[in-house]
Amino acid sequence: MQDRPSAKDLLEALADFLEREAVPVVEDPRLRFRLMIAGNLARILEREADLEETLLQSERKRLLPLLGKGLPGTDPSGSQLREEVLNLNQDFGRRIRAGEMDMGPAAQKAFAHALATLEGKLAVANPKELEKMKAERKKS
Repeated sequence: MQDRPSAKDLLEALADFLEREAVPVVEDPRLRFRLMIAGNLARILEREADLEETLLQSERKRLLPLLGKGLPGTDPSGSQLREEVLNLNQDFGRRIRAGEMDMGPAAQKAFAHALATLEGKLAVANPKELEKMKAERKKS
């Protein structure tokens, strides 16, 4: 791990270079498209570096009570947090398949959790689509 520039800073610089300098001068449509994809991937990784810890902590805090597990005294971080959320999601999926989240308050809480998780994933992968989704929801 380096002090400066951070991984996020490097990804931002890479995306800026691809979007502002490389893509505009490339004439080959296939290569231009691939450079645009590379720039988008760098932006996704940049957002993930920025949001991952917060999103995983939020997901964990929703899943623990949903699954009837208490909040432990300390919050994990890094790979330990990712592993715990993965395990909680596996338990959540098992309970959905078993029909434990089909009715009543459990179904409402499961849906709210799934929607919040989707919004977090869209904030990383496609924030413009997230804004469209929120705007559509306001209209309804």
